[in-house]
Amino acid sequence: MNSAVFGPDRTIVWLASYPKSGNTWLRALLTKYLCPDEPIDLNQLIGGPLTFERSALDDFAAIDSSLYDPAALIPYQSAYHRSFALGGMQPTFAKTHSAFVTTNDGVALFPQEASAGAIVIVRDPRDIVASYAHHEGKSLEQVVARMADHDALQDFWPDHAGNSLPQLLSNWSDNVTSWLDQSSIPVHLVRYEDLLGNTAAQLRNVVRFCDLQVDDDLIAAAVDACRFDRLKAAEITGRFTEKPRAGRSFFRAGKSGDGASETGEVLTARVVRDHRRVMQRVGYCQAG
Repeated sequence: MNSAVFGPDRTIVWLASYPKSGNTWLRALLTKYLCPDEPIDLNQLIGGPLTFERSALDDFAAIDSSLYDPAALIPYQSAYHRSFALGGMQPTFAKTHSAFVTTNDGVALFPQEASAGAIVIVRDPRDIVASYAHHEGKSLEQVVARMADHDALQDFWPDHAGNSLPQLLSNWSDNVTSWLDQSSIPVHLVRYEDLLGNTAAQLRNVVRFCDLQVDDDLIAAAVDACRFDRLKAAEITGRFTEKPRAGRSFFRAGKSGDGASETGEVLTARVVRDHRRVMQRVGYCQAG
């Protein structure tokens, strides 16, 4: 199995995914595995999006990032990621929903010098639609269009700057393949459906990829502690900061294969038409 490549300054393992693909669940599993004596606190999971905090970049680079367009920020972010990795623990986990981005002159947002590896989490895009629409408070049609938008950005608003830096989502297909096709960082692919089907085996493979010691008792305990019903209960009682507004839940259903029934035949067909090639590549539909 492919493994992360660590060095004194190469410590970050990116937890990369398109939104609503299981990133938070994997972060919870890793948190419980690495900190078995601590109760699950959804606001204190390892791998939080610290590397995309606007104030951190502004302090590091001595700039006002709100004055820059997203592409112009990449060299500053790349330098910050290299600094962030210096002397860090191995691994230092960091969440991102960004595609793997490189500037025209070759500066990588996720530089090899800082990046030991990437765990790329994918989910059948037909199942993402309803979950993403619920999370964003948007229509199914709007989300299907967004998932096909090559220029889609997260945390970007033309009229104001949020606390988080903008990330280039791109479309679902390009988001996935940008990580799978790059060659500078080792990649371990995790399918959401496989994580549902055998959580322990998938967590074990992630732990091995990160060159951590495998302890089957800790894996079993982490899997039990991070069952969907328990994470949903933790969201209700813990005021999860990533919870959507207007009372919508973050942990909605935790299932796979329901996308077609929730999204409808016409929109589901459009998702397949938009993403068939990559869906086939990662095992979500047959050729033809």
